[in-house]
Amino acid sequence: MSPSAASNAPHCCTSTFHRWLDEVLEESGLDPGLLELELTERMMMSGGAASGSLLRRIRQRGVRLSLDDFGTGYCSLSYLKHFPIDTVKIDRVFVRDVIDAAFPSRASTAGAARPTRRAPMASRT
Repeated sequence: MSPSAASNAPHCCTSTFHRWLDEVLEESGLDPGLLELELTERMMMSGGAASGSLLRRIRQRGVRLSLDDFGTGYCSLSYLKHFPIDTVKIDRVFVRDVIDAAFPSRASTAGAARPTRRAPMASRT
C-alpha cells in the first residue's frame, strides 16, 4: 500500500511547496512514485491555469496525483484533461444521484446494491 497525503490549497499552491516536497522525499528516502497527493476540486480549480502548471511540476517529480471527492464541487469532466491526474475518486453521493436520475424506478435498489462505503474510483493506467 502506498502512502497518500491530503493537500490543502494554500500550501500546495505556493512556490515553497515544491521545495518542501523535495526535502521530505530526500529526507525520508521515499520513492516519489510511491507517494500520492490527494487534491480536491476546489484546490485544482481555484488556481486556474496556474494550478495545472504547479501540478505538472509535482507530477514531474514522480509523485502521483489523485482528485478526491469529484462531483461535490463545480468541476466538469472536461476539465480533467487539463490536469495531470492519475486517479479520480468520484463522490459516492454524486454517483448515487446520477443513477437515481437515469433510473428513477431503480433508485431504491441502487443504494441496496452498493453496501460498500468506498467511493468509485477511476484510474489512468
